[in-house]
Amino acid sequence: MGINSIPAPDGATALSTNDDAAIIAAWERHKAAHAVYAALPFGDGLPLGSYTPEEQEQWDVIDAAEAVIKDNVATTPAGIEIQLWVSLAHNLSDQVDEQAAHDRDLDYFLADEGRFDWTDRLAIAAIRSLRAMQALTPDTAAWDAALAEYQPIQKRWAEDFDEGEALPTREERAAAYRAFQQRLPEYRAAREKFMAVPAPTMQALVTKMGMADPVDDYHFELCRRDAERLAGGAA
Repeated sequence: MGINSIPAPDGATALSTNDDAAIIAAWERHKAAHAVYAALPFGDGLPLGSYTPEEQEQWDVIDAAEAVIKDNVATTPAGIEIQLWVSLAHNLSDQVDEQAAHDRDLDYFLADEGRFDWTDRLAIAAIRSLRAMQALTPDTAAWDAALAEYQPIQKRWAEDFDEGEALPTREERAAAYRAFQQRLPEYRAAREKFMAVPAPTMQALVTKMGMADPVDDYHFELCRRDAERLAGGAA
């Protein structure tokens, strides 16, 4: 890492698990305040650069939101895109153009890109690239749901066995083991259901491999298929 490099934030990876929630929430406040401000009656007679109390209230929200957007290190395409939109909006002098930036209307800017300054066009190009990246981001909803369903079952599976083994007498341990054996098919069925869900990312595949039965050939085959698909060797 070079001396001018910025280390990745905690929890950030190549496909980050940090969802930029702070930036996205700040953007929603920013957008809502701009909408309220645009609907306020025009303050006639005020000195240049002055605002009515109602206008100032919205600018305070906007300024605070922009500070959050600036200060947070974005780790997702969505977060970076928001930072670029805010920067672009500050460079625009036309109210219609500025509103399009607040609406994150990329088609509006691409339709007549040549009339914007070169700096603005570079920001537009970066946003276009980020949109393309987001389109390629894998859909993890099915995986996330399957993992959330199976993890507590996996935990209970291990606890169920350990609790029986910890009983003080041989008779109690034997009875607990027989009861555990009756529940075992349910645990295994839950694992098979989870293993059947394709891993959407390499990190998910690592998790899946850790939950697989190490001596189950079918589990190995499922993981192999996932690895081949993620590497681009199969659909």
